Amino acid sequence: MFMNDQETRRFYFALGFFTLALSIPFLGRLAFIMTRLADLEGVDISTLLVIGTRLDAVVAGVLAAPIALVALILPSRTWARKTLVWFGTLGLAFLALCELGGWFFFSYFDFRPNYLVLEHGADPEVIKTMSAAYPWVRVLLAVLILGAISHCLLAHMLRGRPRKKLLDRLATAGVLILACLCIRGTFDHRPLNPSFATFSSNRLANEIAGNGVLNVAYELVHQGKEQYSRVEDVAGRMSAPDAFSFAKARLEGSGEFIENTRNPLLRRVVGGPQKNVNVVVVVMESFTARLAGAWGGELSLTPSCDRWAAKGLLLENCFATGERTVQGLEAVLSSYPPLPGISVVRRPQARAGGFATLASTLKGRGYETAFYYGGQGIFDLMKGFLVSNGYDHFIEEGDFDDVTFRASWGVCDEDVFRRIDRDLTSHHAQGKPFFATFLTVSLHTPYEYPAGKSPKTPPGTVVPAGFKAEELNNLLYADWAVGDFLDKASTRDYFHDTIFI
Repeated sequence: MFMNDQETRRFYFALGFFTLALSIPFLGRLAFIMTRLADLEGVDISTLLVIGTRLDAVVAGVLAAPIALVALILPSRTWARKTLVWFGTLGLAFLALCELGGWFFFSYFDFRPNYLVLEHGADPEVIKTMSAAYPWVRVLLAVLILGAISHCLLAHMLRGRPRKKLLDRLATAGVLILACLCIRGTFDHRPLNPSFATFSSNRLANEIAGNGVLNVAYELVHQGKEQYSRVEDVAGRMSAPDAFSFAKARLEGSGEFIENTRNPLLRRVVGGPQKNVNVVVVVMESFTARLAGAWGGELSLTPSCDRWAAKGLLLENCFATGERTVQGLEAVLSSYPPLPGISVVRRPQARAGGFATLASTLKGRGYETAFYYGGQGIFDLMKGFLVSNGYDHFIEEGDFDDVTFRASWGVCDEDVFRRIDRDLTSHHAQGKPFFATFLTVSLHTPYEYPAGKSPKTPPGTVVPAGFKAEELNNLLYADWAVGDFLDKASTRDYFHDTIFI
């Protein structure tokens, strides 16, 4: 029963709805933890719960923001209160249905609901199988019961006269602001996305930390923007015999070919004894050969790299892959060519593991593996892919000590190199082979870098077409940071047992 038209507690209702929307997935996560505790050995449960709650808050915020807004502006009329309570009830019932349905999805796939819901959700055979396999009648009955309880709770929260109506509205506006902040999930320059759940090398822990509603919603929003195009639509194709013949001609001299009908490229390569030397791969974003002296660029703005190129092995026919950083990463780490549609790293399947990478290969040989990035790992969903596919550690913006300069995109290159130098020294002292990958962030608009460290472009330098003057100075800094790292590394004990790429 509702009281008369003048009595409405908007704040209690809005805050109560938000709390209930946050509690439903939290309780579901606790149930997952209790039933799979044996598989979570060594996992920091408190961290799992904190990460999971932050992702739950994104979904709760999306539902609570319109509820709080409507509660703020609706008149104090019986019909308005009833409408508000019913909308709130439907929202909570939806969450309960998703959580209960997600439980059975998890028991079948061992994953939270994800892209598979969109790929197979409308398939009649899948629907028939799922209907037969799971007690949907009991699930729907449970949702109805929870919906009825929610309806009573929400009606009770809304019913009653606030002591001060103005204060009640201001507090309701505060709930609206809180919900909007939760939607973004962070004050950092990138909002939370599903890859934020990847915090551990334990895949199950990452799945439990995730939120199925957020997974599906994220894929639904991006599905129209990033379709998986067919290769035939964007690139030509060779017949299999022609492709093998083409590849075989280019592998001449790389070993003795062995007759094999299943793999015509199979060959015997005689190598030396295995050496578990350290490996450091530095992926320099936007570091173009057009401005590099060693590669015959229009300008020579890379004195440090030129100097070290003369001491090492210069690969003159090694080209960038794709047009985005993430495409370069998948090429360097997994040998993927540029594929149509979204990159491999960003595809939801990538977070399931099973992709061959340099890290997974070396990890199988006893290496400890780490990826360093001065920015935030949720960018382009990198962290989810890398931690799921061979990297023991992902060191990102918040993990660096003694930061000397922080740009818009993250910690400057020299600070990251300092951490890599420290970790290499530590692993070498322990006799552990180490594989480190570093994705730089210096060459990015708005082109910020520490002053007084690197040279600047000489006066009168003509800026090549397609570049900006400040970009050239950033390139000089990025080059200086690499050279400074290699100069210092050359004095360390680990230097002669390390390959730098």
